[in-house]
Amino acid sequence: ELECIKQNTRGVQMYKRAGFEVHRELVGWQRDAPASGEFQDSSELTSCSFEDVDKVVKTHGADDLPWQAWGFTQDSKAQRAFRLGDAYCVISNPEDDEKDTVRMQCLIVDPSSRGKGEASQLIKALMGRYPTKKWAAGAIFPKEYGANIASKLGFSQPDMYQYQMYLKLD
Repeated sequence: ELECIKQNTRGVQMYKRAGFEVHRELVGWQRDAPASGEFQDSSELTSCSFEDVDKVVKTHGADDLPWQAWGFTQDSKAQRAFRLGDAYCVISNPEDDEKDTVRMQCLIVDPSSRGKGEASQLIKALMGRYPTKKWAAGAIFPKEYGANIASKLGFSQPDMYQYQMYLKLD
């Protein structure tokens, strides 16, 4: 398994000649800081441990997620973990005054609560808590998992995409 930037046509063709097949597109999203009052903080938004998030990912994450989605730096100076209901995320440290953009590293909802808007509520609460920050997610998220929530929250897709590619070994 590997990821290759979609625009790297020579690289994509090389991998295809070697027998790799495109499994899916991985995309990222970005958006400017929310407009004043666009999103509200929530008293139900709480910090949680990286271990809490890791447990949910390892228990309920799809088996075919790209390798980057399976791990995140568990460095409390560089990143923070949050929970709202059954939705969990890991983001870059939003209190780092040196950086104007918060980067999402992981977003997952317990299967019993999927489809109920909990991921959207979590991201809205975070944007409400840190309203001066821009927001971004790198091209590690499967398009089919994130496109709907990203468009609902006003994110746009940058020009960079990756292919998640597999080579079947017999």
